[in-house]
Amino acid sequence: MKLWHGIIVALGLSIALPSLAESLPSETAEQTIESSAPNGNDEIPLIEVSFGNSQLFSGSLNEAVTGELGSYVPARSSLFLIEILRVRWSGICAINIPLSGQPTLSDGVLTEMPIAPSMSLGFRWSAVVVPLGKRAVVEAQVAAMAGRSVGSTQGDIFFPLFGGRLHVSRPNGFTMYLGSMFTLKRETLALIYGVGNKF
Repeated sequence: MKLWHGIIVALGLSIALPSLAESLPSETAEQTIESSAPNGNDEIPLIEVSFGNSQLFSGSLNEAVTGELGSYVPARSSLFLIEILRVRWSGICAINIPLSGQPTLSDGVLTEMPIAPSMSLGFRWSAVVVPLGKRAVVEAQVAAMAGRSVGSTQGDIFFPLFGGRLHVSRPNGFTMYLGSMFTLKRETLALIYGVGNKF
């Protein structure tokens, strides 16, 4: 499945969530998120730690939109997230560690460019919160961050990141997410997914 197929599915679910929320019993955002607290107590967890993966596509924004990234093979990386939680927003630290270089197909020849690890800091906001009874809470989240590469052979740079994800949390603290991120300066599009836990 191509990268944009996954992104289109995620965006479609994000658009559908507000309509779904209207058909469910109304709750305030505070009550909804508090209901997902581990151990069934009323205290909001302070920290969420998650570990996941990302599929990185390097290229210009025009190539990403027009689908010309089909000539690229995504690079794999591990994504480690730490979030300091509040009711509808969080401060977030992300560490991205590439597991491979960026493979590129050109005239039938596969070449691989090294990708540097990176660290990012920023904020995440839950734009839509949908409770699924006492089973789970689904949130459509957006984030804005600032990152820096570490140890790049072409010189380290600062870059902005923007993205969104669908986030599901269970009352026992278990969480999982699926989304996408885009960096303007590094021109990298990423499909991100992972699991975590609230403490």
